Amino acid sequence: MLNKLYFLFIIPLFFGCSNSHNVETFTSENEVTITAGAKRITITPIIDSSWGGRGDQGGLVVSNGDQVDTIYDCTYGRTPDYKILKYGSKEYLFTSCLINGGGTNWQTFYLWSLNDTSFIKQLFFKQLYTGKEGPYNSQTGDLIRSNNIKIDPLNDKLKTWIRETKVEQMSNVKFKKEEIFWLLTQKNEFSLEGNKVILTVDSTYKFLNMSSDDIPSLEILAGNKKYEFELDE
Repeated sequence: MLNKLYFLFIIPLFFGCSNSHNVETFTSENEVTITAGAKRITITPIIDSSWGGRGDQGGLVVSNGDQVDTIYDCTYGRTPDYKILKYGSKEYLFTSCLINGGGTNWQTFYLWSLNDTSFIKQLFFKQLYTGKEGPYNSQTGDLIRSNNIKIDPLNDKLKTWIRETKVEQMSNVKFKKEEIFWLLTQKNEFSLEGNKVILTVDSTYKFLNMSSDDIPSLEILAGNKKYEFELDE
């Protein structure tokens, strides 16, 4: 039997919000004015291009009458995705951004207050992986750089896949040694319940044959876990 799958919070190719708490969803390059309860919230995407390339940081200018503040997130000139959420009498701005780290990808999750007395106060932040990869050590069973995940013992399906990969790589003159990598893909769902943020994390690990596309990737671990966090109100 494969070992249990453990998760490390550090950042989805996907995010969602519970429909009952979701007012509207926007991803726009233009100024948007949203009516949220008695408020008229204006959100204007901006890009700080003073650095160039990856350093071009995106942001949102958020205003409610005379109250104005700026949120910065994202890279490569992208601006954050955002949603207006309401729970009871309280209103919130949810922002999120996918960040490509060149083999290690993650997503940010923020929740900001829209109340008059605490306008754009940060109430929540987490950064979760959406994708990560690293080498597999067939001698020890370790998924290197995976937060101490080990595949040991191997079942027959995994043994067969590894054996076929080794044979294929030995016939490829470009590969002087075994090269098997693991790949993590992760989907994270965001929801708001009362004074708590709920993050549901759905993760899958696969083996990759780096020398050829003839041998397809093989799922080795999969798991789903829910995390609860109280808001800093």
